[in-house]
Amino acid sequence: AQNPAPWLNLGKSVTSLDRALSEDRHLNALVLPRSTWGGWEWQHSDPWNDPGHYTADSKGALTYSFNHAYTVGRPAALNAFRSGAGLAMVRHFTLNEDAMTEGSEQLLGYFVTDVEHAGPYSLLSEARAVANGDPRFIGYLASSSFNHGFPEYARAFNQAFLALPALPSQVVPNAASNPAVVVRSISAPPHGTWLAVVNTGVVQADDVVITLPVTGTVTDAATGAPVSAVNGKLTLSLYPAQLRSFRVTP
Repeated sequence: AQNPAPWLNLGKSVTSLDRALSEDRHLNALVLPRSTWGGWEWQHSDPWNDPGHYTADSKGALTYSFNHAYTVGRPAALNAFRSGAGLAMVRHFTLNEDAMTEGSEQLLGYFVTDVEHAGPYSLLSEARAVANGDPRFIGYLASSSFNHGFPEYARAFNQAFLALPALPSQVVPNAASNPAVVVRSISAPPHGTWLAVVNTGVVQADDVVITLPVTGTVTDAATGAPVSAVNGKLTLSLYPAQLRSFRVTP
């Protein structure tokens, strides 16, 4: 819980977000041995994760399971699953096995669902993953259909994400005047340098000054539109969880 106090006041046992991150709880859970349910012994065909054996493998990657803030807030946990092919992340949407009941009556039966945050916050996990983990692949495991409740934000994020080269990026320290905004740089000479600029915060970030790590002509990587830079700096306003991608050419 990002704010444990209200839950504690209700007598609920919760773990703070800071503690979950500092104790690497999500990473530790991902590498636990799998147990068997019933007598099916399915763990023999689905062994537990051993990401350390794939760090140099350029043809495959174990998928890092993500969902909420505690899964994407610690770079070391995300980096643990990075292989030679990059970091692959998958969000698993819950299968509710006859969980909606009234007495003995099954109200909905088997269905897959999740409740996403409203508006731009529906992409907050993906935005923080880009800032903290530099994923190469982002996927979703759902049932026969998959729909975002706020497709305009998903579309904008996907366009910016897919406009970046599938190459490793590095955080540019202190590149943004707002500490909630993270800038990652991808150097790809002679084609230029790409920048991923992401607002990891939960409030609008207005008039953020981005100091470019290289000089050159700036374009929006998703649209190709020219972007004005003054004295090697961009000024941007970013809604929560917004990702922008830029290309700087000599």
